[in-house]
Amino acid sequence: MARIHADQGDFNKAESYAQFAITNAEIDLEKSDAYSTLAYIEAQRFNFESSYQNYRKAIDLNPKNVNALNNITTVLDKVNRSNEKVGYYQEVLEADSTFYLVHINIGFHYLSTKEFDLALKEFDAVLAKEPNQAIALSNKAYALMKLGQLTDALLTIDKSIQWNPTNSYAYRNKALILLELKNTAAACGAINEALRLNFTQQYGEEVLVMKKKNCE
Repeated sequence: MARIHADQGDFNKAESYAQFAITNAEIDLEKSDAYSTLAYIEAQRFNFESSYQNYRKAIDLNPKNVNALNNITTVLDKVNRSNEKVGYYQEVLEADSTFYLVHINIGFHYLSTKEFDLALKEFDAVLAKEPNQAIALSNKAYALMKLGQLTDALLTIDKSIQWNPTNSYAYRNKALILLELKNTAAACGAINEALRLNFTQQYGEEVLVMKKKNCE
């Protein structure tokens, strides 16, 4: 009930339910789940430090609370603890190896820190289990481009698009790779496809800037 009320914007009622669950929990596992719910509510209210602290309480009560371990990463940037992300993601995998898609989130982190070789390893970890995972393929292609492996990057992005032809971000990545390959005409085609698939509404004006610079 607490999460339902939070999603409806009734944060006071949501917090009341969560606090009641914490007070009346009979075992640590139940209390851990209740603190995780309270952390979610605080994040929805933009009280990120409080959210972080409540996720920490949830994890202390149950170190294998996968939801808390995974969701705490959503507030780390807001509390200047971005360097803790990989550690939490690794704890998710240790708690439940079936959460292998968390490797994508680790890869995203390494892309943001420009550690492209480490990002590549994370996307490959996903693809070892699910070779046609389109998001992992798209971001692997971007990492390959940044590492100068342009031929492999283009093959990989085309495979990503094959498995998810409506992903505007994949077309953005394809355009970047084609620009690196000096194939401006094909890059402009990928740019136009990204725009047709509503890249701007989803991610901002980056592709519009690319079009103005390269295609007009």
